[in-house]
Amino acid sequence: MDLNQIEKYHDLGLMPDWAYYQVNGKSPMENYIEQHRKILDWVRKQQSFDSNYIHVVSEVKIKK
Repeated sequence: MDLNQIEKYHDLGLMPDWAYYQVNGKSPMENYIEQHRKILDWVRKQQSFDSNYIHVVSEVKIKK
């Protein structure tokens, strides 16, 4: 499989990240930086979603 096919399958979601980072031809440091950036992007996305989300909790005591 050549690098173009690897990139194509990964972009389409047909190749999992763990396999892609082993065969993509990049250095371990480049792969680490890319994974770290993806994780930070996901965290930032979650934080922006959570800032618009309100969680309401109601506590009720039941007498026996």
